[in-house]
Amino acid sequence: MSPTLDEIARELYATTPADFVAARDEHVRQARERGDSDLARALGKLRRPKQSAWLVNLLGKERRTELKRLLDLGPAFRKEKLTADRLRELSAQRQKLVRGLLQAAHDLALQAGLRVSAEAATEVEATLGAAVADPELAEQVRRGQLEKPLFYTGFGPSLSFTGPEVAGFPTPGPAPTTPAPRPSAGQAPPKEAAHARDAEAERQLAQANAKVAEAERDLESRTTAWQKALRQRDDLRTQLERLRERVRDLTDQLAATERGVRAEERRRKQAEHALDAAQRSHQAVERRTRS
Repeated sequence: MSPTLDEIARELYATTPADFVAARDEHVRQARERGDSDLARALGKLRRPKQSAWLVNLLGKERRTELKRLLDLGPAFRKEKLTADRLRELSAQRQKLVRGLLQAAHDLALQAGLRVSAEAATEVEATLGAAVADPELAEQVRRGQLEKPLFYTGFGPSLSFTGPEVAGFPTPGPAPTTPAPRPSAGQAPPKEAAHARDAEAERQLAQANAKVAEAERDLESRTTAWQKALRQRDDLRTQLERLRERVRDLTDQLAATERGVRAEERRRKQAEHALDAAQRSHQAVERRTRS
C-alpha cells in the first residue's frame, strides 16, 4: 500500500533542512512512477522547513512522549479558576518539560551533525510556548509538519525563562526574589503598597507584551519574505532544470537534423554526377548522329 501525503510529509519534515528538497523530489518522482499525479503535485508544494521548525518536528518524532506531556498542560493553564498554588505547580512542570525538550533538540541536532543557532533555540522555545498557550497551535505541533516557528501573541501562559544556559539553550530558572521591606512611619500600608506594585508590574508587562508583539510581527514579516525567496529559488531551479532538459532535447534534434542535411548533400552530389554523365553521353550521341 502506497504511503499517504500525511505520512510522507511527517517523514520529510523530520529530515534535515539541507536534505529536504532532494528527499521531497525523490518522493515526487516515485509518486509519478506509480501514476499518482495528485500526490506528486501535493508533495511538490511542500517547502523546506526553517531549522527551528525542523527541530520541533523532530521532537514530535523522537520525543513524542515528552512533547505530549507538555502540550497536555495547555488545557490546565486555560482553566478559568486557578489557585496560585496550582499555577505555580503547573509552571514548574512546564519549565521542567521545556528544559528537557530544549536539551533533547540540541542533542538531536548534534546527532545530525548540526549546530543549533541562538536564533533557532529562541524560536524553538517560542514555538513550545505558543503550543501550550493556543490549542490550534498545539495541533500544528502535533502534526509534525511545521515549515516555520510559531509565535503566540494573545493572552495566556507565557514561556519566558531566565537562568544559566545549558547546551546552547536558555534554561528555565526561578525568577529572583527580594524580601518585602517593612513599612515605616508615613509609608502606605502593606496591602496598598502591594496593589501599587501590582499595578506597576502590570503596566510594565503590558509594555513588554507590546514590544514582543511588535518584534514578533517584524519577525513574521521577515520570515514570510525569506520563505517566499526560498520558494522563488526552488521554482527557478525547477525552471532551470527544465530549460536544461529542453536544451539537451534541442541539441539532439539539431544533431539529427545535421546528419540528415549531410546525407541529403551526399545524395545531391551523387545526382549531379549522374546528371553530368548523362549530359556527356547525350552530347556524344548527338555528335555521332550529325556525323
